Amino acid sequence: LGASFEEYDYNNLEMEAKVKTDAYSQTSDGYDARAEEIVAEMTTSEKIGLLHGRISMYTGKVLGVERLGVPPLYMNDGPQGFRGPPGTSVAWPCSLAFASTWDTNLVFRWSQELAKEFREKGASIVLGPGLNIARVPVNGRNFEYLSGESPALGAAFAKASITGIQSIPGIMATAKHFIANSQETNRFFVSSEIDDDVLHEMYLPAFAAAVQSGVYAVMCSYNKIHGTYACENNSTLGILREELGFEGIIMSDWFATHSTLSAARHGLDIEMPLGLFFGVPLALDVELGVLDIDVVDSKAKRIVRNILKAGIEKDKVGSTIFEKTNTPQRVKLARDAAAASTILLRNMAHLLPITNVSKIKKLLVVGEAAKSSMISSGGGSGTVIPSHCTTILEGIQKYVSTAGIATDVVEYDSGIDISETIKKAWEATYVVVALATSSSEGFDRSTLSFGKHADNLVSRLAKSRQDIIVVTVSPGAVVLPWSEEVGAILSMFLPGQEAGNGLADVLFGVVNPSARLPLTFPNKDNEVNFTRQQYPGVNLKSTYTEGMLVGYRWYDYHSVEPKYPFGHGLSYTEFVYSSSATQNQVKVTITNAGNIKGAEVVQAYIDKSILSTASRIRPVKELVRWKRVLLAPGEKRTVVFTFGTDDAKIWCVQRKKWHLPKSHFKVMIGASSRDIREEVYVDIPLE
Repeated sequence: LGASFEEYDYNNLEMEAKVKTDAYSQTSDGYDARAEEIVAEMTTSEKIGLLHGRISMYTGKVLGVERLGVPPLYMNDGPQGFRGPPGTSVAWPCSLAFASTWDTNLVFRWSQELAKEFREKGASIVLGPGLNIARVPVNGRNFEYLSGESPALGAAFAKASITGIQSIPGIMATAKHFIANSQETNRFFVSSEIDDDVLHEMYLPAFAAAVQSGVYAVMCSYNKIHGTYACENNSTLGILREELGFEGIIMSDWFATHSTLSAARHGLDIEMPLGLFFGVPLALDVELGVLDIDVVDSKAKRIVRNILKAGIEKDKVGSTIFEKTNTPQRVKLARDAAAASTILLRNMAHLLPITNVSKIKKLLVVGEAAKSSMISSGGGSGTVIPSHCTTILEGIQKYVSTAGIATDVVEYDSGIDISETIKKAWEATYVVVALATSSSEGFDRSTLSFGKHADNLVSRLAKSRQDIIVVTVSPGAVVLPWSEEVGAILSMFLPGQEAGNGLADVLFGVVNPSARLPLTFPNKDNEVNFTRQQYPGVNLKSTYTEGMLVGYRWYDYHSVEPKYPFGHGLSYTEFVYSSSATQNQVKVTITNAGNIKGAEVVQAYIDKSILSTASRIRPVKELVRWKRVLLAPGEKRTVVFTFGTDDAKIWCVQRKKWHLPKSHFKVMIGASSRDIREEVYVDIPLE
């Protein structure tokens, strides 16, 4: 038994990536000068050709200028792998699954391999990572995002993912979807009505981290913000350019451009996927003198400069989309990631892991989801069709076979006839029930439930025997009304093509689970009591009146016990905490008190409620730091958290700047947002 991943020194990985690329330098005189020289030799037509997309076998293409050595840009989806010819690329676990690992090292490694696939397939721009906050539990694209409910998670994973992607020469990352993009319902028209402090403190940090990490491109979203489309919004694009200092490329989401002059003047560089506004209309505006050519020049220079910085070469792009990149090594990493992202939600009487395989007379696998390969990824830009998807049933059968046990020990039942399933369950040594639901870009989920039949199946099975093991696969939060009736629950977020093998590794104890929920599992649909004004909106306006009380913060403020809280996840071993604090530093000693090697995720929350005002409620717990610690049985290690202004600062709307009005804060150390082991106080130096 052991954790799937050893600890790595992420700082060293980051420095290695920094040596390989110039991604961390937002400005470079050499690149600036060369870009200016190249653009000066371009015709107006060539410049405008850089500012919009063209039809391509890839998700998107922007023409280069061959005579000047400027390569074309080939962009491709997406967040769960290279979306292209079926069976040629790896269907990785979704971004939300990687968020559930709370492991920046793993996200870095995955992002590197993803970027290598893109390079081998002739693409130069990864249309990811997705960084939006899971404000709306039923959002159909929550599975595409690395942030879950937490700006801190989003910021850390933005840095890890972008560093990994851009460590591969010739590859750009794209942070998306900027900004306040929280729903698919009415996504082309809805306006996010959001206060400036909420925008800055809740929805901006991941994008700020992306800019700090040297991301080459940012994709603006479909929605409006305060009535103006994101891709022509002077306020939000102004924040990106001026406040965050972003000097990379701003591209539109596909068909998210709605004007020529407004979009051009307010910051958009590239219209995708075609030139409906930045093609002939832009050329006419320049020719007629309506738009100054300097605006076009600045965009062209920015694009060329970033092409040079990224090291994109024209002879290495655009011709190998059918290349097979699903190597055995990458498939193995996908399997490891599927296991590492599997969350143990419940484990009564140490039911798991199943270690006595030789004594199994019958292992009953129940549920149509156990035989489905359609649960590996979501719909839309997150879709990747692998050469083969190992189903849950297949993964269990393979493990039993490799253990030297006849595969007929594993029996399958669809669960359609519940009475018949119960009869089979009585005769089984173990019963594993698989439930699954998915979602897609373009649509929000109608419910967080697996459906009446699924819930009835589990409840009735649990009444016949209490040691039922339930495996759930979902694109986000789900409701589990039968959770207290079953023996164990394993949760997976769209786990990719190695779903079955990854699950089997955890189920049978090859991997000790260490994943944690990156969002809250509620007791029922709309437990946070969204009004129609909040979601999906009235008169195409979605008002963010919940303010900072998103996800677990709402549960804390209203003293509502969720089904499973943010940060929750069990292990096959036990950990003991002790801590001490001096000034702005907290030392936490973690001891593995069990007999199995395992990783604990030590979480640090700050009480920001002391910064609440009459007009703004701030959370009693805000995740600001965490550390994943891998320990052998009996081993102990001390984790040191040093808190600074960035951990507690708030946005002053009147002065439009960050500030820290108080310095004395309560810090809560725990294994989840509701499993607090230690409370201490720190004094953060005021700047």
